[in-house]
Amino acid sequence: TSKVLAKEKLDWTHVVDEKAMVFDAYRVRGTPTYVILDENHVEVERMEGEQPKDVLENAILRVLP
Repeated sequence: TSKVLAKEKLDWTHVVDEKAMVFDAYRVRGTPTYVILDENHVEVERMEGEQPKDVLENAILRVLP
């Protein structure tokens, strides 16, 4: 996975959650799931399933100051 992230120049955090602790904490039901947090670490948007790059980018831009 880290090789793909590096090859594609993707610089987000990728979590390997073997014990499903993060999945449970964020109520993830399937992958991919995108959880967008604001500066206070409050969830402001959730998207399940594959999304076009522009949809993800716009969701992130909406929470940036």
